[in-house]
Amino acid sequence: MCGRLEGRRVLVTHAERYIGPPVVELFEKEGAHVIADQSEYADPDTIQNVVDEAGQIDVLVANFAGPPRMMPVTNMLTETIEFEDEDFEAYLQELV
Repeated sequence: MCGRLEGRRVLVTHAERYIGPPVVELFEKEGAHVIADQSEYADPDTIQNVVDEAGQIDVLVANFAGPPRMMPVTNMLTETIEFEDEDFEAYLQELV
């Protein structure tokens, strides 16, 4: 890599799951300072706290990966008759 992002600050949400790990790795290889956030965003104040702690950022990667108990998302892909409405509703509620 050629360090195209040297000196840039990148915030990656849910950095530990879904596409987070390879995104963090790629930005770091390009020379960026990566803030690899692992917050759950269940509390409305969390977003403001993360932004305040991150400081000035140049790039935001909003990798909202969903609740850990349902990750990876492919775990949700089953036959329609096997999928419970409550599971999908819980997934959507946890994303809000």
